[in-house]
Amino acid sequence: MKILILTAFALLFGLSASAQFERFAPIVSVENPALRTERLPVPDLSSIGQRILAIDETLPARLQHALDSLYAKTTQFGKHGVAAAIIVPGQPIWTGAVGESHPGVPLTSHHLFEIASNTKTFTTAFIMQLAEEGKLSLGDSLWKWVPRFANIDSTITIRQLLDHSSGIYDYLNDDPLLQIISRAYFYEPEKVWTPTEILSLYIGAPNFKQGTSYRYSNTNFLLLGMIAEKAAGADFASEVRRRFFTPLGLTSTFVGWKDSIVGEFAHNWFDTAQNVPMVDLADIQKTGQLSMADAAGGNVSIPRDLALWVKALYESNLLTDSTKAQMIKLKTWPDGTRYGLGTIRVPFGSRSFYGHTGGLLGFYSNMFNNPIDSVSFVLYMNSGSFEGDISINDYALALLREIYKPAASVAGGSSQMQVSVSPNPVSKRAEITYSLPSADHVRLSIYDLFGQEVAVLANGLSNAGEHTASLDASAFTAGAYTYRLSTSTGVQTGKVIVTR
Repeated sequence: MKILILTAFALLFGLSASAQFERFAPIVSVENPALRTERLPVPDLSSIGQRILAIDETLPARLQHALDSLYAKTTQFGKHGVAAAIIVPGQPIWTGAVGESHPGVPLTSHHLFEIASNTKTFTTAFIMQLAEEGKLSLGDSLWKWVPRFANIDSTITIRQLLDHSSGIYDYLNDDPLLQIISRAYFYEPEKVWTPTEILSLYIGAPNFKQGTSYRYSNTNFLLLGMIAEKAAGADFASEVRRRFFTPLGLTSTFVGWKDSIVGEFAHNWFDTAQNVPMVDLADIQKTGQLSMADAAGGNVSIPRDLALWVKALYESNLLTDSTKAQMIKLKTWPDGTRYGLGTIRVPFGSRSFYGHTGGLLGFYSNMFNNPIDSVSFVLYMNSGSFEGDISINDYALALLREIYKPAASVAGGSSQMQVSVSPNPVSKRAEITYSLPSADHVRLSIYDLFGQEVAVLANGLSNAGEHTASLDASAFTAGAYTYRLSTSTGVQTGKVIVTR
């Protein structure tokens, strides 16, 4: 059975990030191939949120129905569980799930899962904060921070690690013998791997000269984790907790190879061949697989936490606007691949979502944010699936269609009320102006980044015509906030940017 699983794994492990991205983009939107060599425009992050997104009270039920409907179409041996979290401005975080963790136990959005290459976004943010603090530069060469290793050019820069232009051999996907993978999952699952051990023993010849091409390599982020620790003068896990987990309230997110993990994992299933029952891998000790992945893919979380994380990463003041602009500025390589700094872009119509994908044996996930509309989504499946079955990308597309469904097509949907905020961005006070076609009960509220109501500007019956409410933002911390205007005909939302 081990040999059979490893044979199939050799075909699927490459989907951990780059290949999932290549599959995701065409499913979400077919772009003009002629545009692939052009530099994609970078949104102006200093004025994000000017677009208004209409939402409605039926959205939670429609999102769950979308999951249920697709799950009903899966084949007998493609059955799996899917869990998701969605953040839409002005609404509480939505979480939902369908399917099973294991027979008789439904999968829930509270089940932990291995987030795999989504870990790279935490590593990237750590590195970028260190750069902002002046503790390192993206132009620094490896020799400044880590020892020399065979087959790794010490003049490769931190930036080339972040954008996968280093050419370094990928100790996971480039190894035809799957040495570490087989040991970590099946022969020594209790072993604790160290980056130095992996870099000393399992790195083959480079794929190309640094800076000349693109090739996704987990080794890049193994090195970035080492660099971050050296520059910060502290352990990776303690710093990530201090910088990100604790401030953002990510209480169910763990550095999987370091932390004591609290919570119940979903069972992870793997299909060794088409039309045969999947194998349950939940009994395999996770020490080996998580330490093997390290800063390239070893974190553990739940959908809600990751939705908060990806929103904070691209919208909040965790990083400066100029840093975020660097991350989402995608370099286009001759083969059409586009990758930023630890960031993948997927299109949905004219909209751009930024984030990452992840995959370890039996866990596959997508984590993306649209900083213009302030919409975030996270999904994971607790099994793989063969081509032709329902994929994680199909679920993502179904959920996005519900989020962006025109208001006129939704029963009880919002009318397009005219709303303006001036000035926006605001430092102290702003005026929010809106017009009503007829007398109505109005509630105008302000929500923070995490969907908490922080101010109520209007709540009561208002006559038809134009109205103005004053927003005192002097006590607000800098960052992105959402206004929510509710009437009997629907809801209107938009972004307010507070600066200092």
